[in-house]
Amino acid sequence: MKNKLKSYSSSDNLEGALDSVIEFGIAILLDSTTPATKYANKIIKYFEPFKNIDPILGFKMVKNGGYYYYVFDSNRFGVNSKELKKIIEEFDKNQ
Repeated sequence: MKNKLKSYSSSDNLEGALDSVIEFGIAILLDSTTPATKYANKIIKYFEPFKNIDPILGFKMVKNGGYYYYVFDSNRFGVNSKELKKIIEEFDKNQ
């Protein structure tokens, strides 16, 4: 059975968010700016030695959650990827 995309906060262990970037190409963060960016920077730093994962911090306004910060693998999704936008909107719709 395939895992389901979940969200993470700065109080969570990094392991789940790291696994999410590897499996889905994205980790959605449920924090305000400062905690989300600090958590995102830890995720990004973790992947520095990896050549096949290039994580970038993103931000998107959404209907239900208001906004999400997220870290995505730019080797899997382009910055303006319609597929990435659809994943985030679908996640928001199911919250």
